[in-house]
Amino acid sequence: MTIAAAIDDALFKRVGNGWVYRAPNPWIFGDAPHYLVDDAQKAELSGLLTPRHPYRFGLLVALGLIAWVFAIAGFMWLIGLDADKASAGEFALMITITITGLLLALPLIAKVQLWRLRAVLSVAPLTACRITYREIAAATRHTYSRNKALALAGVWAFSGLMQLLTLGIRNARHPLFSDGQSFIQVVGVIAAAIVMAKFLLIAKRAVR
Repeated sequence: MTIAAAIDDALFKRVGNGWVYRAPNPWIFGDAPHYLVDDAQKAELSGLLTPRHPYRFGLLVALGLIAWVFAIAGFMWLIGLDADKASAGEFALMITITITGLLLALPLIAKVQLWRLRAVLSVAPLTACRITYREIAAATRHTYSRNKALALAGVWAFSGLMQLLTLGIRNARHPLFSDGQSFIQVVGVIAAAIVMAKFLLIAKRAVR
């Protein structure tokens, strides 16, 4: 399935002679605005939302996340926090700062998207119809082919194994649960296993 088709499935829902469109949420919490659009407006919105160069876009997103992680690591180094010797509280501080920064970026990204879509949305009426998170999740599952789901399951399996390997290497100096990092890595292993199982389930359903 193409990126345009995936966007259509997740953000648009057919109602009568038109479509409900779930617009970007300019706030971290709260309900996202929904608009009623016709076929022509839907096609225009879909074109604006689809990245012209999806691989380049994905690379930029990945580089942005990596840069943010390195920025946080540099900040922690400046204030004298050693990740290898950090307590559970200090690790919690690192994670809180990292996640908070990413969450604060979401409204900014949403506002930029709304600005790009303003020509269409300014003439589209708001609607009380909603596209729920459950509907978005269901639509997203259909965008994965069997091979794609298996590949992502493999990526998460590799991630979990690497974290297990790191725990084993560190165990000589830092026994399990003796410091904050080991707690975080155990959570990471569990999370990787859960996501891996999810993609394996999607792959199994895709065979049917």
